[in-house]
Amino acid sequence: LDCGPAIMRQLELAGLDAGDPTHVIVSHQHGDHTLGLPMLLLNRVLFWPERPLLVLAMRPVLAVLQQLVMLAYPDLSQRLAETVEFAALDDRQGSYQLPRAGEINYAMTPVRHSVPTWGIRLVCGIPDGRSVVYSGDTAPTRAIVALAAGADLLVHDTFFLTPPADHYSGHSAAEQVGAIAAEAGVRMLALVHREHTDAAYAADYCAAAAAHFPGLILAPNAGDSYRI
Repeated sequence: LDCGPAIMRQLELAGLDAGDPTHVIVSHQHGDHTLGLPMLLLNRVLFWPERPLLVLAMRPVLAVLQQLVMLAYPDLSQRLAETVEFAALDDRQGSYQLPRAGEINYAMTPVRHSVPTWGIRLVCGIPDGRSVVYSGDTAPTRAIVALAAGADLLVHDTFFLTPPADHYSGHSAAEQVGAIAAEAGVRMLALVHREHTDAAYAADYCAAAAAHFPGLILAPNAGDSYRI
């Protein structure tokens, strides 16, 4: 889910290599969510050309991703075409099967950011499997409350520890995310995209969210692994 500039290091921290992912889903076009994609695809072409990779996003974002990759590696276009497929997702109301992913369904919703951005719900194991909702970058929005209803895990943008002074920031604060998780009735909450990434702040983010949400609250760092 998203592919920032440090993707190669993040995969290493997670005990993976560039050949392991089968799908990349991108929420929006901002560089901190996309600029690692050319490097990931380069490594696939050079070292794992036999492993297909599917890059998925809403159509406007998908067009930007394709332009980005071609700007970075125009000389690899033919080899990329043999290994990597770009495909558009669907944000119409309802649930759809994730391409080439077996029993995994997805649903999308637009969220509130400075550029068009979409949150996604993944249900792993049809019909009653575990569900994970990823907000992308967003200010608080009713759309995520609806998308995350009853989910096992909500992974939500929590850039701010306390709400910002300006009316619209395009990101959420920990207390706001706790309220969203409580209203949606999720089982677990993960606070990501935090402005203060030092471990010393993690407890403060969790405490702010816990003012509204009584369930398990996580403040993940790169390389962390959880079972849901």
